[in-house]
Amino acid sequence: MISVKGLRAFWKVATLGSFRAAAEDLGVSQPVLTRQVKDLEARYGVVLLNRSGSGSRPTAAGAQLLHHADSVFGLLHQTDAFLRGYQASTLRLEAVSHVTVPRIMTALKDRFGLDVEVHIAPSRDIETHLIDAKCDLGLLTLDDDNLELERHLVGKYDMLCVVPPGHRLSGKTDIQMRDLDGEKIVIGTPMTQTRRYFERQLSKSGISVDVVFEVNCRHTLTRFSHEMDTIGVFSDTGFSRDAFVNTKVIADEAMQIPVYVATQRGHLENSLPDRAFRHLRRVIDRAQLTQ
Repeated sequence: MISVKGLRAFWKVATLGSFRAAAEDLGVSQPVLTRQVKDLEARYGVVLLNRSGSGSRPTAAGAQLLHHADSVFGLLHQTDAFLRGYQASTLRLEAVSHVTVPRIMTALKDRFGLDVEVHIAPSRDIETHLIDAKCDLGLLTLDDDNLELERHLVGKYDMLCVVPPGHRLSGKTDIQMRDLDGEKIVIGTPMTQTRRYFERQLSKSGISVDVVFEVNCRHTLTRFSHEMDTIGVFSDTGFSRDAFVNTKVIADEAMQIPVYVATQRGHLENSLPDRAFRHLRRVIDRAQLTQ
């Protein structure tokens, strides 16, 4: 029977491309990791890794084994998450800052009688943590359909802008994208979904803006907008419009950002995260989450 430790050692080196990085990741010494891989190769009489000064890469046989190892450790990961789901007393939710977060917490606690542990994070981090089973459920915006995640639309929310008093656009009720042509703006960093959506629409509209500052905190963005007499652009969280002075909707329909509740598709049926996701989906469809 193949050694699980040896297979895991090979898998980490092949994935990370380095014995040093793999040893650090597994929390073992590099000599121990090297011996485990060599023992695996010696047992089957096959070279699995090409070692060089620039790193370690799988041989042809190693590449095929890596494919099998991905499946093996993916299944082990799912099985671990499944069993932990049954013994868990807490559901782990990662979410973007949004008005529906307390409603999700209430819906889950009422249904399952469990504590809900919440961490606020960017969408890309949440997506990664869902795939890695570091959280059970996510509330996030996505601009791609990741096949590893099951998701359900919560709603679409406006993109907003802060217009300082005295600015040429301050008298407008709604702002169109064409109104922003040539304007100086403050907006989130390229890692944010707001920025991705905004730049996508800029490209489609054929207009350009001058990004003078990048900041992800809405309160800081608003302050900078007023002090620098620039337009601040951010996405609605369900309460942002009421929280910031001189906030206006960017009225283009394409600027509405979808918000989803999601879980990992690898969760086995009837695990706690799976049941929690299906419960939230029913709650959303009855419009009880967005009211």
